[in-house]
Amino acid sequence: MVFRGAEEELVAALASAIKGFMFHYGYPGRLTTAGNLAHPISPLELVNENPAGGFTGLVIGGTREPRFIEQAEEIFAAVIKLGQEQYPELMAKCRVEFIISDREHPLILLDTVAKTRAEAARIHKEELKKIEPYVDPDRPSFYRVTGGDVYVWSIYHIWDDEEAIKKHLFPIKIYEANGSDWKLLSEARPVYRDIGLTDYPGNIDEKTLNCIEPVPLEGKPVGYRPLVEMTRVLRSKDAGVNSITYDLFFHTEEDYRQALESNMFTKEAVAKILGVPEEYIIGSYYCDPCYAIKVSRYREMIAGTPGSPDTFGAQQQMRLELLKIPVYAKAGK
Repeated sequence: MVFRGAEEELVAALASAIKGFMFHYGYPGRLTTAGNLAHPISPLELVNENPAGGFTGLVIGGTREPRFIEQAEEIFAAVIKLGQEQYPELMAKCRVEFIISDREHPLILLDTVAKTRAEAARIHKEELKKIEPYVDPDRPSFYRVTGGDVYVWSIYHIWDDEEAIKKHLFPIKIYEANGSDWKLLSEARPVYRDIGLTDYPGNIDEKTLNCIEPVPLEGKPVGYRPLVEMTRVLRSKDAGVNSITYDLFFHTEEDYRQALESNMFTKEAVAKILGVPEEYIIGSYYCDPCYAIKVSRYREMIAGTPGSPDTFGAQQQMRLELLKIPVYAKAGK
């Protein structure tokens, strides 16, 4: 998505609004309710000043979801209409353009990160020379787009050791402040209190609770069913900076039971389907009350890392969408 206008704030505001509409727009047959597009870079909206004046904003996103692709033109038109209805002033002062890339017209995304802006600019210039032979002169290109500062995740974002958190993290310091003169008065530790039941006898370990286990299968499948026809929601989303979760909600109990009893959603099977080592799979879980299956796995790289397919874990469910579930005679009974 490309946004052009005379004022930086207006371009940034419209880019944010249209991006949100596009990300959440509910089109017919939509399964991926956690986000219609994968956004490989952060921040999602990149706004830069043009040498000739004015500003250009870019939002890069992608999907392989067949229903979205089939309805892309209708979705674009609907999103523009929403913008005109809800932000008429922004739409009047800015221009919006959708540039489509596909197998015949691929997009090259060159993401350069360095310790200083000058070093990043130098490396980026060198790398651009390598891809120049592949650039289509008849399609728009955007060079040297500044993405802002880069931050590194620390261990605190993925630490789940309860005792260590209580003892070492989040210290409290109380100061007496007089302008720029700050005087430390005291230090304290946070007080943690239990909430809810404290003596629950059941299993509350999120990594072992309601895990899907293999079931004995008799004979050959009596047929196969596309998973997309069995589910009303089939989505991926982030579950922290280092993990992704896949949610599957089934239309009926029969659909749900057939999937559970197919052995396609055990930890071992899911690892093969997703193409990751089994140790990457945190767990594969069932939920009878809402006919749902949840798969959680570790990311190959931390969210926001250059080269990561999506900052928010959206649109990573394609391997599941392609599944055909074997149906056995006992399934669903």
